[in-house]
Amino acid sequence: MKAAAGGAGALVSQPAYPVTGMDVTVTGTASCGGQAGSSRGSGFRNDTTVAKITPARLGRLPGIPTGPKHFDSSKTTGRITQPTPVNGAGDLKGTGSTKATAPPPNIPALDPQEQTMSEQTSPRPTVAVAYHSGYGHTAVLAEAVRRGASDAGADVTFVDVTAVTDEQWHRLDAADAIIFGSPTYMGGASSGFHAFAEATSGRWAEGRWADKLAAGFTNSASKSGDKNNTLAFFAAFAAQHQMLWVSLGLAPGWNSSSASEHDLNRLGYWGGAGAQTPLDGGVDTVHKADIATAEHLGARVTRQAALISAGRHALAGTV
Repeated sequence: MKAAAGGAGALVSQPAYPVTGMDVTVTGTASCGGQAGSSRGSGFRNDTTVAKITPARLGRLPGIPTGPKHFDSSKTTGRITQPTPVNGAGDLKGTGSTKATAPPPNIPALDPQEQTMSEQTSPRPTVAVAYHSGYGHTAVLAEAVRRGASDAGADVTFVDVTAVTDEQWHRLDAADAIIFGSPTYMGGASSGFHAFAEATSGRWAEGRWADKLAAGFTNSASKSGDKNNTLAFFAAFAAQHQMLWVSLGLAPGWNSSSASEHDLNRLGYWGGAGAQTPLDGGVDTVHKADIATAEHLGARVTRQAALISAGRHALAGTV
């Protein structure tokens, strides 16, 4: 699905993916082949999908521009309605202000029964959020990451790395992905997080976390605050454990005259989620856009973990 040149809100249908199951809401005039309101083809599924673009979903829609997004999603809701045949000649007519796309050529749409079986047998991804928070600001971000991951379908383990229990160590070892979080102090991750990192050396020697997904988030009082050093440490730490790093996956926000501090990724980080909270501010001053960006990170890692988990599950069934 991509935006058409010319005509505000116009959309052009391309054979890409079936609409069914896509969590995307787009407002515009349905069109195909330059003819508004109709498309030709077959293989459409006769059902209706209702979706809402949440902050965690912005920036990942196929063919939709991935520039900065405002975290307020109140204006991005609607319906995706499958087209219905008209004129008895194979024409398909979109309804409302949305449109649908056909399955790729020569790839049949998934049978509903097969889809149900797949959903029943594919395991839910497990995500652990392992963080240290000195004054509570990073804990607010950690909760946002947890919320984004949970809303995206993950079973989430929440771990304060300064007091890891045996059960939590077990859950970290069993997780599909681990998202690391720490404040940035004196140009790097906190001593509390470093102590946790060093405590994982036995797991490093045994390769227990190899091939898990990893990601990171951090907070500082300054807009920059050398947060990149903390994110780079997380990435190096993950690499030593032979983990696979997941970036933030958002274009930078707040970098033009028309942009806003309320954009997702307002501080312009790529490797992970970066947040800024005033030095003298309480936990209630953590910026809402930074919270939404952290939610996005949790959801993004969950989506990638789900893909890998489903793939491994499918491969295991073919052996």
